[in-house]
Amino acid sequence: MPTSQVNGRMRRRVTFIHDKEDAIDPSEYEISSDSLQIRGLKAAREDRWTASLYELPQEEVYTKPAVQSERFASSAAFQYHEFLPPTTLNNLSVYIKEKICSKTDRECQADAASIVYAAYIDIDYDVISHAFTLAVFFPEPVRPDVVVQSSRRWEAYMGNYEGSVKTEVGILNNEMRKQSEELSLSGFLVTLGQETKPKPTLFSFPSRHQPISSRLGSDYSAGFITPTGLHPKLRLLFSAVPESPGSSCALHTYLTIPSFLFLDKYQLSSANFLASNNLRALRALSGETDLEAPDWAVSRWGSAILLELAPPSMSDGKWHADIPLHLRYLPPAPIGTTSYARGLSNLSVPWPVIFWACVAEEGTKMSTNPFDRVNLGYDGLFGPKTMFYHLQSLSNGSLVESISVPVLDLESSSWIESGTVGLIVVGFAWLCWRLAQILDKDPEWKGSKKSIKGE
Repeated sequence: MPTSQVNGRMRRRVTFIHDKEDAIDPSEYEISSDSLQIRGLKAAREDRWTASLYELPQEEVYTKPAVQSERFASSAAFQYHEFLPPTTLNNLSVYIKEKICSKTDRECQADAASIVYAAYIDIDYDVISHAFTLAVFFPEPVRPDVVVQSSRRWEAYMGNYEGSVKTEVGILNNEMRKQSEELSLSGFLVTLGQETKPKPTLFSFPSRHQPISSRLGSDYSAGFITPTGLHPKLRLLFSAVPESPGSSCALHTYLTIPSFLFLDKYQLSSANFLASNNLRALRALSGETDLEAPDWAVSRWGSAILLELAPPSMSDGKWHADIPLHLRYLPPAPIGTTSYARGLSNLSVPWPVIFWACVAEEGTKMSTNPFDRVNLGYDGLFGPKTMFYHLQSLSNGSLVESISVPVLDLESSSWIESGTVGLIVVGFAWLCWRLAQILDKDPEWKGSKKSIKGE
């Protein structure tokens, strides 16, 4: 993002990708010496900013998360997971507007405000080049300041942030693929401040991540089997047996589970147990794996799990795979907390991703994809020539599952302490009384008492 203190090295790339039938004539692009305006474009949009670390506000501090996942040899050295409330993006938006954007730069202020509408945000930092990258993706027009609400089309204005940022805009559409693992795009590129006419372009590149929405059984849903109890099972439900993209492919699921849940790897060492749950093998497990520790004794955020699924060879309809998990003991509910109801805490667990992992053809150069997303957690567990074909999730808009966990309610359980003490006292008195009765009936005990008196 721009700032009044930058020296021009910051770069911004805005990419629109649309269907062919939604294309608009390039002559309708309004291009000036430092801006581009597009009207009535129906497309997905990605904004990507790349800057040197030294161009960011000096009060920024970047630290490594406390969890190290060394098994992810080709992935990021550290992992961290936390469920953030929706207001978190508001906080990020306000911070960018106040700390990074110039107060007079309306476009920067508007872009910062639009972050709250993003489908996802990627933040990357390269320790070698010291490059900081922020990518924001909108699958459809949702920003109220740049959208015609009735038609859901972009009314987008792109500038160069008062000349402080080099901005490139691409308006692209999908072309027919030459090879199945490639993406082909054509369209127009404009570098603001350098070009006054859109420049046509056509390029292809391999993409390691591919959707398979048109394949049979390519969608899934996730949910906990009820009642959950203390050993909940996460069920992955498929509409049909998914079709494999190739002979070298295997179906996997990758889970990121918070610290209050854990997986027992010893439970998954039984071939019969795996088969009964339509699982083939536990391929990777990192993070917190202590089987006995309560949640308050766990110092790390949770664990990451890679499982290979075993879809049935034949099925006429739906099938499922069950993943056995276990709950840790949680801290008591704080007094005055309203999020706890009758000794239950509602916690959130993210949905897993499900994909086919396939070996790419020899000679495929994955590094040439300008839109590639890396360090997602699971990609580092496979070789650099692996293709991922993703199944589509059937969610109601949220990829988070809730689970109710029993906890001690301190506010309504004060009687437990006094009651426990009272029971102990009554129990001890009863034991003493029973012991006295037994001894009183014992002739040896009576004889010993008489002898003591005689002495």
